[in-house]
Amino acid sequence: MRRSYQMLLVSACSGFLACSEATGPDIAETYVLRSVAGDPLPAVFRDGDFATLHMLADTLFLAADGTGYEVQLSEMVDKASGSRNRFTSVINLDYAVVDGRIEIAYECADMGSCIAPPHLAGPVTITGIVFDFALGRVPLQFERIDSN
Repeated sequence: MRRSYQMLLVSACSGFLACSEATGPDIAETYVLRSVAGDPLPAVFRDGDFATLHMLADTLFLAADGTGYEVQLSEMVDKASGSRNRFTSVINLDYAVVDGRIEIAYECADMGSCIAPPHLAGPVTITGIVFDFALGRVPLQFERIDSN
């Protein structure tokens, strides 16, 4: 009887460890964008025919339940007039981590104008997240900050 109990306990613990390894490290933290395509902030995030979008600051807040939000401070520069427009965006999101990679899907209020997810994807590192897939220039280097 005691041997059966020990084997059951070992099996349960092994299964738990396998599951936790499959989901990657605990990433429910706060992350700050440090660079876009190797350029420190402020940096060009998108450069279009008519305007350039500069990322001034970007912070990810990830909760343990697979939800979170992103706060961005950006500046749009009109190429024809040179006018500048700064704006702050707060975007709700869902995320999942599989085999050490995170995929982020932004929540859209108007599903007709949304691009299909994932919107960001990349490996989780010891110090943060490196998004090698995004809707702008990559990689996006996010650093985990101490939230205590």
